Amino acid sequence: MGKKTVSVVMCTYNGEKYLREQMDSILAQTYPIHEIIVCDDCSTDGTMNILQEYATKFPFIKVHRNTRNKGCNQNFHDIFYQVSKKVDP
Repeated sequence: MGKKTVSVVMCTYNGEKYLREQMDSILAQTYPIHEIIVCDDCSTDGTMNILQEYATKFPFIKVHRNTRNKGCNQNFHDIFYQVSKKVDP
C-alpha cells in the first residue's frame, strides 16, 4: 500500500491577519497533502493577494473566488465539490 494523501479545503473571508500563519501551518504538516483548495467568499482585504502568492509558490494550491458572497455554510458546502477524486477516503 502506498502513502495516503489528503485534500485540504479551506474557506476564507477577510482573513489576511492570520492567513499566512494558517497557510504555513498547513504546509508544515508531515502527512502528504495532494492539494489545498481555498475558496474565498468575496474578501475586501488582502486575502486574495496572499492566496495568489501561495498558489504561485505551490502549484498544488488551487484558489477560487466566489462571484457573490455565499456565507460560511454555503461556501464550505460548495468547496467539497472541488476536491480531487485522487485522494484517500
